[in-house]
Order: sequence, then structure tokens, then C-alpha cells
Amino acid sequence: MHGGTAPRGVACPAYKHGRYTQALTGKLALRYSEMQADPELLSMQSEASLLSARIVTLLEAVYGPEGGAEAGATWKDLAKAHDRLTLATADKDVVGMMSAIKQIGSAIEAGRREAATWAEVAGMIQLRARVVDTETKRVVAMEQMVKLDDLMVLAGGIITVLRDNIADRKLLAEVTGRIESMLTGERTDGDGRRAGSISCRDS
Repeated sequence: MHGGTAPRGVACPAYKHGRYTQALTGKLALRYSEMQADPELLSMQSEASLLSARIVTLLEAVYGPEGGAEAGATWKDLAKAHDRLTLATADKDVVGMMSAIKQIGSAIEAGRREAATWAEVAGMIQLRARVVDTETKRVVAMEQMVKLDDLMVLAGGIITVLRDNIADRKLLAEVTGRIESMLTGERTDGDGRRAGSISCRDS
């Protein structure tokens, strides 16, 4: 059979790591490789910053880059236009009435845009909160992993010192076994074997 004994998967010299490597080409493949090499790939800080920027952009579109537009200005414009319509109607001023109606329409449209913007801002705030929560949990988990790694290195050093200085094999196995059981939650005999298990050397 062709290739029956040839190494496959990770054993093959031509194997490329990455679930999607073979399916991607061109710029997408390049971007994928860049992402794979990014040590902060799992970080959500950039996403949180992006959402913050989007929120600011949305508000600037309504109130201006300097926040110069007065809050509630749309309602004030609508009230003024209504007053003009009332006066024009009382005066039977058709031109004034048409102008006031046009102003009312503009104010209503501005109000719709403002309401839609705030709805999107609210959604962005909720999404950002979830992203920040995810990033916070990631950072805490990373800190715990670092602490655990440091602890394992320290424990390994202690066990090495004990093995170099305790001649009594039974005592050594008992002490190192207790240390390893505290770290792993699993009782061992000091040689990495579970307590009570039988290895080929014991048979």
C-alpha cells in the first residue's frame, strides 16, 4: 500500500502546526502566522481599547469632538419649532407654518439619530464590560499560573537537595512523597509513583 509505513501527522517532517495552516493562503495565511506568533494573542486589552474608541466616536458624532453640542439641544429645537408653528398658525402665516414644520421634522430626525446612537453606546458599554471581565480573569489566571510554576521550581529544588543529602531511602521516599502530594493532591512514594502502585522494578 502506498505510503503505508510513512510517518504521518506530527511524526511527519513536513508537518505544519496549526489547525488551519493548509487551508489558508496569501495574506490570510500571513496574518494567521503572525497571530500564532503573538505572545499576547489571548489578551483582550486591544479589544477593550477598540470598544472605548468606538464609544467616543459615537458620542462625538452626536455632540461634536469637543462635546460642544448642548445636551438636550434636540428637544429645545423641537420646542422652539413648535412655538413657531403655533404663532404661524395663529397668524395664518402659511410660509411660517411650512418652515416650522420643516424644523420640527429636522429636530425629530436628529432625535432619532441621537436615540439610536445612545442605544449603540449602551450595547458597546455592555460588550466592553464583558471584554474587561474576560481580560481580568485572564490576568488573574496568568498570575496564578506563574505563582504555581515558581512553586513547582522551588519544590523541585527542595526535593533535589533532600535526595542529595538523605541517605535513608525509606525516609527520603516518605518526605519527598509528602511534598509531592501537597503539590499535586496525589500521594506518591517520592519517585513519582502513586503510593501503593507496583512498578516493574518492584516485581
